[in-house]
Amino acid sequence: MDATLPTPQTAHTVAASVLASREGFNERFLGVPVPVPALPGVETVLLPYTHFSVLMRPDKRLAAIRAPVIDAAKLMDLDRSGIQWRLDPRLPEDQQTGERVYARNDIDRGHLVRRASAVWGDTRVEAVSANEDTFHYMNAARRPRSSTRAWSSGWVWSRTCSRTPRSTGGA
Repeated sequence: MDATLPTPQTAHTVAASVLASREGFNERFLGVPVPVPALPGVETVLLPYTHFSVLMRPDKRLAAIRAPVIDAAKLMDLDRSGIQWRLDPRLPEDQQTGERVYARNDIDRGHLVRRASAVWGDTRVEAVSANEDTFHYMNAARRPRSSTRAWSSGWVWSRTCSRTPRSTGGA
């Protein structure tokens, strides 16, 4: 398959040391344990990012499961301009689907973990980190370039944990 793929013009990446402190999916986020599902008998790699994790299938070079946590009370509206899709240095390039898959064809990339849902935090720095983390190819969903920008990833099983503000007022 690689023989038919164009050579990437640039392999955007981030240093592994930058990603080393990422905590990823918090299985106790809702106050009760909600673990990331496992795929028995299948080789996987769990990659933590800011506010989500991706269970990667190196043999397929794609995500098998994505697991985000969302705190709607702390969402921030940050710009996405200037952020480029990038490889994850924690996996060898031949175990990732990078820019070569999307170049010179009708395949586009969307977000498995919705960018706007991951961009939250106690600080702007935390939200910026989450914003940038959503642009790793591990979080990319392949889709037809002609499709709308509506987020869709029905082919990947997900477990989404969301914590929304609760009203303390009366009826």
